[in-house]
Amino acid sequence: MILGSQGLPLTSTTGLEDNAAWFRELLTRYGITPPDNSYVAICLADAEYLGAKRKGMATSRRPLVNYFFHSRVLGLDYHIRALRRAFEHADADVFRSHLRAFRGPNMSLFAKAKRTPERDLAWEFLVGCLVGSFARDLKMTTGPEPDVVCSHGDLTLGVECKVLYSDEPDTQMEAIVHGAKQLEASHVDFGFVAAFATNATRPGGFQRWPLRKFSTGESATTDLRREISLSVSGINQEWFLQRLTSDLRTNRPRFKTRGVLFVAQAVADVQSVTASLTTAVGLSFRDLKVPGCDSFMSSFILKPA
Repeated sequence: MILGSQGLPLTSTTGLEDNAAWFRELLTRYGITPPDNSYVAICLADAEYLGAKRKGMATSRRPLVNYFFHSRVLGLDYHIRALRRAFEHADADVFRSHLRAFRGPNMSLFAKAKRTPERDLAWEFLVGCLVGSFARDLKMTTGPEPDVVCSHGDLTLGVECKVLYSDEPDTQMEAIVHGAKQLEASHVDFGFVAAFATNATRPGGFQRWPLRKFSTGESATTDLRREISLSVSGINQEWFLQRLTSDLRTNRPRFKTRGVLFVAQAVADVQSVTASLTTAVGLSFRDLKVPGCDSFMSSFILKPA
């Protein structure tokens, strides 16, 4: 089994229809019905099409198969699998408010797209699922508190979730620094900013057709981590750390933000299998380490299956 850095196996077309059926039932339970021909409805139908095709069953569906086809189907499937794993540890109702992101609009995180409330909510939802697989007392908030709040060790930790929609370094920095400000003003002991970086990765890096080919899952995720690092390499590191760790207007230090988690997703050909990739690069402030914070960051990045 090939594992991504978040501990979930790299997705292939195997099992997509089972996850789609489970998710349809979950949405129905919470009174959510994606409209016909909406993005989510199409993703679920495409997953069922791939399942039928794999089993040799007849189907009238004839979707255009390209990078964006795979990115939307495998992207939604990754959300579903992360949620199913989180359900083993966290109360299902924790995610109820964020399920509205799946009412129909495009909320894919695997391909570059304009900012929408649904994409922002989908990223918060995914971070909550990943954190909920190893932390305790998970809460998903929609108000002034951090987007994700949990207990880890003896600490109450928060995660502010930011999608980097721009490849402009100053804009990227401002989004992350805004997350640090929100953490500092909250009730949590410490926290992290989870920055989704797919939108900031270079054109043609992974989003191409035919898919990029890799001989191993490790080489694919290593290359995606390299793309993450390249996407934020224009940020002035010294100035960035100053902004994260202090309020330059008042000269007051910011103690609560302990690190930034840069995450990206992509689709690639791994050992002749179409697979989704999800991986992360962590930036920690070594002079501000606190017991519990390091283990949180390593758990998020290297969560075992």
